[in-house]
Amino acid sequence: MLTHIGEQLRDTVGIIESKAAYVQVLDRKARRTIYAEAVDPDVYESGTLSPGQRAHLAELGWSDPKTDLLPYDEPAYAAEWRGANLAREWPRSASAPEIVETLARTLAVYGLEASDELEINVFPATV
Repeated sequence: MLTHIGEQLRDTVGIIESKAAYVQVLDRKARRTIYAEAVDPDVYESGTLSPGQRAHLAELGWSDPKTDLLPYDEPAYAAEWRGANLAREWPRSASAPEIVETLARTLAVYGLEASDELEINVFPATV
């Protein structure tokens, strides 16, 4: 399902929710990179990520700005982060399928299964 929405995420804010987690992608045309966040359920008291899950998310490129110094390639995105979620960026040259694959693998870390329903909301990006 996610592969069908990849191109829709360009120049937008996209939020993809499953029963266990959500990811959001902020692609602002005027910026050099594409920014994303993945929920940290510990912050919202809606669950706990195990050390293994956190390690797997780190392997997928996610950082926790609460504990890690996150070297934003596009410093303007630092203002998007509100102090709770995991964050990462992709270069603008990243393909939609590459981004979607990472998002799918990310949601799988949280327990997404192929049969799970997703709620997908896509909004126009504003600079």
